[in-house]
Amino acid sequence: TTPADATEFLPSLNVGMLHLSTVGANIVDSFYGGQIMTADENTLIPLHPFAIAGYTSLMISALELLPFRSTDGGRMSQAMFGRDAHKAINGFVNIALLVSLFTIDQKDVFVGYLLVTLFSQTDLDITCRDESKTVDPLRSIAGVSSWILALTILFPVLVST
Repeated sequence: TTPADATEFLPSLNVGMLHLSTVGANIVDSFYGGQIMTADENTLIPLHPFAIAGYTSLMISALELLPFRSTDGGRMSQAMFGRDAHKAINGFVNIALLVSLFTIDQKDVFVGYLLVTLFSQTDLDITCRDESKTVDPLRSIAGVSSWILALTILFPVLVST
């Protein structure tokens, strides 16, 4: 915890940025006693630098778990379903990210993620020696569960007006 007189020196995030993630906003909201979910989107919330780093890491890890190109989630998709099905899943995620650019108010995170991923991950994957081996069911369940967790992290807070 931070002493009350030192909170004026803490960096701040606006509530609109916190509303990009339902899970992240609920974690921060649990420390603020339920004030963040109902606050105005332009309200600045002073947070400890570790809390901002944790929130940012939560968002980056969730984006990396999406089954997109050669991210961690994309490699999981390719291992579980094979190259052809991974291409179809990759196309679906491309379309979903493009749709989210037009439907989400705070789209800066997704635009930045698309630009970095589209231009930095252009190399071809090296074919694995044992690519024909199937993934056991327990690992498949863990992979699908991590995708569901990533989607719940990336799902924005629905604010009623």
